[in-house]
Amino acid sequence: MTRPVVREIQASDHVSAVDTGTLELLQQLSGLTYDRLDLAVKNFEQRLKKSQQSLVLLVPHDGGATMTVRASSLTPTARSYASLKGVDMPGYRIEPLPAVNAHAQVHEALGRTVKALTRTFREEEDARAWMQAPNDAFEGVTPAKILEQGQPNAISTVLSAARQGVAL
Repeated sequence: MTRPVVREIQASDHVSAVDTGTLELLQQLSGLTYDRLDLAVKNFEQRLKKSQQSLVLLVPHDGGATMTVRASSLTPTARSYASLKGVDMPGYRIEPLPAVNAHAQVHEALGRTVKALTRTFREEEDARAWMQAPNDAFEGVTPAKILEQGQPNAISTVLSAARQGVAL
């Protein structure tokens, strides 16, 4: 008798960064599959990393306030700290932005999305229907697709505006 092959299922590194309760609730409210939520988390992490790479610190030599700016605001062709080598900023030195914890930011953003959905909609079905319907606030794209693209903050912002009476 042949024994069945058992495949161990492991959570991806991306989704495991977010607590299970938040993911399960977001899955119920959005109607997205586990794989689609994993894609949302991956895309959001990539967006965070890309955004962080485009930011640099301007540290004044005289000890004044440090500023965070986009590299492209210093030189139009600059896209990152590395592309600013050789750029002279009188009175300042240019430093890379300290690394941020992408996992923590993903967790917080998805938590805000869940909170916004539960505050706005009384019923799970209403939240799911809203997430699956094309929305003018997202130029006709569904909120679920916006989430998949790694933009959970956009959903939270739109729902907050709706709760404050902005017609969407």
